[in-house]
Amino acid sequence: MYSFKLLFKLGFLMIVICCFGLIWQITKEDYRFHNGFEVNYLGEINLSSSIKQTLNTVVVNFFDSRDTVSKDINTAMLEELILQNRYVKKAEVYLDLEGVTNVFIYFDQPFIKLIKNNNTHYLDSEGFELPPLLKVDKNLLIVDGDIDRIFFNVISKLSHTIYDSELLNSLIGGIYYDEYYGYTLSTKMCDLSINLGLEPNIGEDKIDMLKKFYNFFESNLNCDYCKSINIAYKDQVICVK
Repeated sequence: MYSFKLLFKLGFLMIVICCFGLIWQITKEDYRFHNGFEVNYLGEINLSSSIKQTLNTVVVNFFDSRDTVSKDINTAMLEELILQNRYVKKAEVYLDLEGVTNVFIYFDQPFIKLIKNNNTHYLDSEGFELPPLLKVDKNLLIVDGDIDRIFFNVISKLSHTIYDSELLNSLIGGIYYDEYYGYTLSTKMCDLSINLGLEPNIGEDKIDMLKKFYNFFESNLNCDYCKSINIAYKDQVICVK
């Protein structure tokens, strides 16, 4: 008897859930049908709701300004209007088989965290500054020093190398540039700094060399053995005490 009542309650619960799901699906389809478009936001940035509301308004105003519903949609114009927002990296608009216009908005992503004049700036992969962000990845590379637009290309290439390497990505926390001493990497290993010199080229050979040094250092040396290391020269790791 007890098991029968339990099965009855479970069955009733499943019916209720299915009903709610059906109602939600009908409501969703009704929304898509009557509004004629659907906006999808892509990206990992924690944006405020006001940013999305601003973009929603752009899309709504675009559709409201059309002369007739049956008129073809100028997708290129809508994409250009969306791209005027400084947070947006890419916008795609297309019509699906149900006749609904799908709007996909890709948000720009921070690439490095730049410290300049004691202020924090977030730059994308092309060096353009992003507006203040609510939340960013804690593992972003921190860049400090005499950085300008000319040197950003070098910093960008170096950052890509660090992000793409499993070892460097887990080991390196920041990049510092000085016009006399060149490029220095700050590490998460005993706060040890790595000097690259004026030409910060890190190929597979130097990455392998760093990996061997890291394994040896971790197993045999103390944190105070080296203050920094220099790998500016070929096939050499120079310990600076």
